Amino acid sequence: MGPTISNALRAMASLTMAAVLTVASTSADA
Repeated sequence: MGPTISNALRAMASLTMAAVLTVASTSADA
């Protein structure tokens, strides 16, 4: 795998984690 694919996967993982944390904190506040 080239560095571009690796970076893309890493970025998607970061976005996914951010989305999960956002949803978790939102539901916790509600």
